[in-house]
Amino acid sequence: SQLQADCHDYFRATLDAVTLVHHRAKLIDVILHTLWQHQQLDADHLALIAVGGYGRGELHPHSDIDLLILARDEAAINRHSEQLQSFITLLWDLKLDIGHSVRTLDECLEEAGKDLTIITNMMESRPLAGDASLHQSLQAATAPQQLWPAQAFFNAKWEEIQQRHKKHKSSEYNMERNVKNSPGTLRDIQTITWVTMRHFGEGTLQALEDNGFLTEFEHQRLAGSLTFLWRVRYALHMLSGREEDRLLFDLQREVAELLGFEEDNRQLGVEQFMGRFYRNQLATLELCDLLLLHFKDDFMHSGQLTDVVPLNEHFVLCNGYLQLTDPDLFRREPEWLLKVFLLMARTANAKGIHTTTIRALRDHRHLIDDDYRNNPQYNAVFMELMRNRERVVRELSRMLRYGILGVYIPEFGKIIGMMEHDLFHVYTVDDHSLRMARLLRHFRFSDVRERYPLASRIIHRIMKKEILYLAALLHDTGKSMEGDHTANGGEIAARFCRQHNLRPTDSHMVTWLVSNHLLMSNASQRLD
Repeated sequence: SQLQADCHDYFRATLDAVTLVHHRAKLIDVILHTLWQHQQLDADHLALIAVGGYGRGELHPHSDIDLLILARDEAAINRHSEQLQSFITLLWDLKLDIGHSVRTLDECLEEAGKDLTIITNMMESRPLAGDASLHQSLQAATAPQQLWPAQAFFNAKWEEIQQRHKKHKSSEYNMERNVKNSPGTLRDIQTITWVTMRHFGEGTLQALEDNGFLTEFEHQRLAGSLTFLWRVRYALHMLSGREEDRLLFDLQREVAELLGFEEDNRQLGVEQFMGRFYRNQLATLELCDLLLLHFKDDFMHSGQLTDVVPLNEHFVLCNGYLQLTDPDLFRREPEWLLKVFLLMARTANAKGIHTTTIRALRDHRHLIDDDYRNNPQYNAVFMELMRNRERVVRELSRMLRYGILGVYIPEFGKIIGMMEHDLFHVYTVDDHSLRMARLLRHFRFSDVRERYPLASRIIHRIMKKEILYLAALLHDTGKSMEGDHTANGGEIAARFCRQHNLRPTDSHMVTWLVSNHLLMSNASQRLD
């Protein structure tokens, strides 16, 4: 406990979770090795193996210390059953957070063949004490040539990540993000390393850059995200005194204070911290999605025939994903930084954007400056997207994810990840705005008529629906400035409409809607 207190003091002084996470793993290594030998278990046919996060050499203050006690056969377990029982009891008596299993080599192989989690744990295992040859046998027997070849492993992990993201998108997870399992957090980064480890044989970020899988920028981005997330996770464990990976509402202020976020004229420290957390999530999610698609397209499908359908002189659909034919297009014709999303909205059979195109978007989005934003030709492209009949909000969301929307509309960029620390605002301001636009578009369809009969009737009588969608997109942008956000939002909307050459009556309507969007809620919830 004194050691734990010293580590916590070091963290308060430095916020250096990386050193502490590895230090704790090494310390536990020494303790376990000593106890193993003390119980006279250092015999042939028996091995103590670290698995899971501990196998990676990473231990947060209250993370489980995952152990595998591996035996050559049942006879080895029976011969040492008393010592093994004493060893495990001693670990519990020392109040170590142990998660352990005792298995023979054959049992390990049988379980690993059936269970994705177990094979993943085996991949990250390392020997701590005992018969080192047993760990070598385990590694050889669970290699991709024997179990879970890279393609099967990737397919299973792909499905797993889709399910996890779907689960954590629900509102119950929205205010209290999980630093380990929410989209764009630790589990996403680990998934990248797992699938690539199964293919390349090693999964460290440096090894992936050396193999040409990551660019230097992507390596630095993931490493920076990992450092930030470890810092938050260490703070959560330290403040809660348990293995707590959820940013619980009551803990958010304490974590923000510990990490040095202070209140200013515009935002509470906790709101700044949560904004930083959400922005980190968004950037990490964008990168992890890109890398998984990159791996799927360029490594898992290598040698297979690709289905290429030309769309225009610049783009093809490659296995359903929009791919550039000229990587220099965005520099030469910057309007395509916006037109690519209009093309996606108009291409019904497009599954997504190809990784080469996403990387090109990322590498050229700096071209969107004030001159770009005030270019009538580019403004017209954006309004074409807003007026498109199908897939408008999907493409606005894609623009947000790939960093285009926030630079094209800087006032929107300032509300990305912004949160208000109360129990009323469940979503970040940018997410709330896009949800509003999506709801308005849903009013057009029959499946919501029963729930919103009046809105569903009215929506079909509005000729210029883009006015509503613009108002939804811009209605909370005023929160990026000091003062009354509805008045600020009205000024932002008026400028935006002039810039995009809307007719005066249409500009007035967008501005009026944004300036008065609290009228109904004030009347229904506050007035007597």
